[in-house]
Amino acid sequence: MSGSQRFLSGLAIGSISAVALSIAIVKVNQTQNTSPVVVTVGNQPSPYQSRFQEIMGFGLPPENRVSIFENHALHYSNEKRTPRWVAEHLTKTNLLKVEGVNRKHSSFAADRDILEQFRPAPDEYYKTGWSRGHMAPAADCRSSQSAMNQTFLLSNIVPQDRDNNEKYWANLESFCRGLTDFFDDVYVLSGPLYLPQRRPDGSRYVQYEIIGKSDIAVPTHLFKVILAVRSGQQPVLGAFIVPNSPIPATTPLPKFQVPLQEVERVAGQVFLPELDRSKVKDL
Repeated sequence: MSGSQRFLSGLAIGSISAVALSIAIVKVNQTQNTSPVVVTVGNQPSPYQSRFQEIMGFGLPPENRVSIFENHALHYSNEKRTPRWVAEHLTKTNLLKVEGVNRKHSSFAADRDILEQFRPAPDEYYKTGWSRGHMAPAADCRSSQSAMNQTFLLSNIVPQDRDNNEKYWANLESFCRGLTDFFDDVYVLSGPLYLPQRRPDGSRYVQYEIIGKSDIAVPTHLFKVILAVRSGQQPVLGAFIVPNSPIPATTPLPKFQVPLQEVERVAGQVFLPELDRSKVKDL
């Protein structure tokens, strides 16, 4: 599959849909401003469709594209130079290790399908104090070297505290894989967050570090949303917000559990929109 084929206006992967972006889905031919434009808001046609074509006479900014890879999909933030979210579908079968597949054969690389002005390079992480943290982990792709290689593209990477990356977050990733021993399908959404701090006077502000010549944003926190499904049983759901800092190994995971709506509120996204939330149990 070519890079251009990986970019879609919508994504359907299991019960995960790019409608989760909660934005108007717009189909527009950007090469010819006289081409028909179809605009929908929710599921309803916009009454201003013809006017929209005039307003966006030279095309709609392609900010809503989803990049689809062999074993993961993601929505990239041109502003932050990191993914907004990364989606995976784990099963016992697709986690099986194939002989010869090894991360030593993979290298961090720029994603050439990201526009050059928004595309960080691997060396921008050097000597910054931050590690290159996978959102879709390489260990989830041991069945295919090509799938593993794709997780090393920087579109899947965020600046992550090294201790956090190698220990607590790695344990959380392992926990997700372990769920496939008990469930048929495990859906995982991961990504960075930039949460506010509070001043002594009660006012709040958002502050985060940037690294590299392309100004890669360092998240204050990371999130993971996990949906596990087994035939004939209620699905189970857990949502977590984890500080991007060292965390003692003895810290219980439920300390970081939050309602899914809280992750959505701070991420500015709607996740798993086709899930009947009245029928899920607590992970």
